[in-house]
Amino acid sequence: MFNVPQIGFIFTLVTAFMITLLTAPESRAQETDVAEQDAVVAEDKVNMDWQSIPALVKFVEQTDSSVYYAERRFGVDVWLAIKEGRIQVVYTEPGKNGLLMNGFLFGPEGNMVTQDIISDYLATNPDLVSDYVTGERLELQRSEDREQMSPSQRLWFDLSQSNYIEFGSSKAPVVYAFVDPKCQHCKKYWNAMASPYVSEGLVRLRLIPTRVIDIESENIGAAILAADDPQQAWLDQVDALFEAPQNISPLQRQRIVDNSQLMSNWQIVSVPFSIYQDAEGGVKMLRGKLDNMQILLNDLGVEQSEDIQ
Repeated sequence: MFNVPQIGFIFTLVTAFMITLLTAPESRAQETDVAEQDAVVAEDKVNMDWQSIPALVKFVEQTDSSVYYAERRFGVDVWLAIKEGRIQVVYTEPGKNGLLMNGFLFGPEGNMVTQDIISDYLATNPDLVSDYVTGERLELQRSEDREQMSPSQRLWFDLSQSNYIEFGSSKAPVVYAFVDPKCQHCKKYWNAMASPYVSEGLVRLRLIPTRVIDIESENIGAAILAADDPQQAWLDQVDALFEAPQNISPLQRQRIVDNSQLMSNWQIVSVPFSIYQDAEGGVKMLRGKLDNMQILLNDLGVEQSEDIQ
């Protein structure tokens, strides 16, 4: 699923540290020094080992991601964490143990370079592309292209980078749904979608856990996403069998925070909330439980078999 997008990397604001680091006025000599340092690192990537950075080691332990060193840009080391087709960007500062994740990296001209770094890395490492790119996902576009996306394209891209739990056939059309793990309407929504539409391979459902009700929703959602089997954890939650651990780490909690921020960014205020692409590629939204699944299936261009109509 980086279902990165753990997203996702596009939703968390860059901290004051990063802003200061990248945009503070510098002398030409300082800029030259940084450029020269970056060039040295670019020629010697083989020595960049995430296992030598305790904060990255902890990150990998908590997320079970595969981490790849991309490059050093503006004095900051850029790492790509990939898990189940989703990508997350992590930044570290040379010689320091902290890390920053889920932020954009901007250049001295105000241009966003994070997307360029990812695109360049995947272009030179094609063996990772199949792990990152899935059938319906928009191609990762360079920053200047992304600015030309329509609002619906940006929304669909943002959803693809969220932290979701996927159910159903990989060949079926995708439906994203924001859910609160404590929401009874969301559980009814799941039950209505699961059988027969998901189980019969008609719909590929991606549940995006978020916090709407209270802090417990955040704890449960974070624990479900961090579980060894998030799908089973969600099913247990629906059946009131899931017990969230008390020791939710900040990294695990951040995934729910990102999902909640995504809702806020797109002014979505209630759950369940479904978003999908119709047969012509238009993005549509539905609020609440789906009372007439045939409308959704018609939009998706799905034909039901006679035995489940």
